Amino acid sequence: MKVHRLLSIVMLLLTNKRVGERELAERFEVSLRTIYRDLETLGGAGIPIVSFSGPNGGYEIMERFGDAERTDGGFCARSGHVITPPHQNGNCCSPRSARLQFPL
Repeated sequence: MKVHRLLSIVMLLLTNKRVGERELAERFEVSLRTIYRDLETLGGAGIPIVSFSGPNGGYEIMERFGDAERTDGGFCARSGHVITPPHQNGNCCSPRSARLQFPL
């Protein structure tokens, strides 16, 4: 299922420093073309995926993405919502602030 694969790719990229497209294709048993489409879909959703070429190339998520310890805001680990300074009291998941935004 595509949604499951997309979420799995995000989790894999968050837990690993850099992953190659062939490794992703083998792990999820899909073609390289499908992996390229999935990475494009994730990028279009605002997830900052960075690609590197060369022998140690691959894909990773921008280093500070999801870092909730930043003083200028971050992301709620529970919901994925953006935490802006007024919401850093832990109430980011209230209905008033329930919005999903990703920095570009």
